[in-house]
Formats: sequence, C-alpha cells, structure tokens
Amino acid sequence: MHEANLGNDPRDSLPQGQTFTYGVISSRNFASPEELKLKRFLDDVTSHLYPEDFS
Repeated sequence: MHEANLGNDPRDSLPQGQTFTYGVISSRNFASPEELKLKRFLDDVTSHLYPEDFS
C-alpha cells in the first residue's frame, strides 16, 4: 500500500518475474466463502487490468 500512497504502481516495485497477488485475502485467516468470492472477483478484475500477468 505504501507504493500506491506515493502514487506509484506497486507492481513496478516487484522483482523481475514476480506477479502481484492479493495474498492477504487468500491467507488462512481470510478464507470464508464470502472472502474467497471477493478474492476471485479481485483476481478477475486484475486479469482485465493487467492481462500480461495472467498469460
């Protein structure tokens, strides 16, 4: 979140070959059916915004 607060795309600060994910949402602490549905929705939106990360 820090990168986004600075106006930077957080994906640009990742090491080469690493893909951005919503890892916090998918952790064991956030695994209710509703939260998994939210994660799928976020992944779907992200795949449309950044298709090169999902090829």
